[in-house]
Amino acid sequence: MIDLSSWKKIAADKVNSRDAAPGRLSGKIAVVTGGAQGLGRGICEGIYKEGASVVIADINRDEGEKFEKALGGRAKFIYTNVTDEESVANLMAETVSHFGGIDLLISNAGVLRAGPLGELECADFEFVTRVNYIAYFICAKYASEIMKAQHEANPDWRGDIIEINSKSGLAGSNKNSAYAGSKFGGIGLTASFALELCEYNIKVNAI
Repeated sequence: MIDLSSWKKIAADKVNSRDAAPGRLSGKIAVVTGGAQGLGRGICEGIYKEGASVVIADINRDEGEKFEKALGGRAKFIYTNVTDEESVANLMAETVSHFGGIDLLISNAGVLRAGPLGELECADFEFVTRVNYIAYFICAKYASEIMKAQHEANPDWRGDIIEINSKSGLAGSNKNSAYAGSKFGGIGLTASFALELCEYNIKVNAI
């Protein structure tokens, strides 16, 4: 695992001193993967309006930078390839550097490559799995390290990890096995992370 020791210390030191804005998420720091477009963009807009400071984590630099400016002063775009461990570790470090911690991770980045079993290429199956399943693991792994340090510094602190899932995570999807498999896997990760992280006041849910 890439060492985030110095960033964990910074987050722990600043957990009790957050900039506040009006709303239900006042003073919260949120990271949204795939946040520059589509559903992720809407999520960023919604939580920003509720007072959160928002990190727009996305591979689309042009859209991300434009969205940061449009959203406002509590928004920060950070270029992120969620399938790359070093890129995700950098995302968490930059978030702490800019805002002082992480209270909410929304794992939203996702892709779809569909096709019949006999025609679906292994490369496409692996691509969907890396973005929808493995990337969720990577993001939760590094975000939770920062979150656990914050809980250690303040036992009353509470955080959340949320995976954006799908109805395909609950029932098979015809000729869409790569996507459904990744979403079924996401449910398993969510349930497992929830059991492990609850002792640190980190709730883990899938929507």
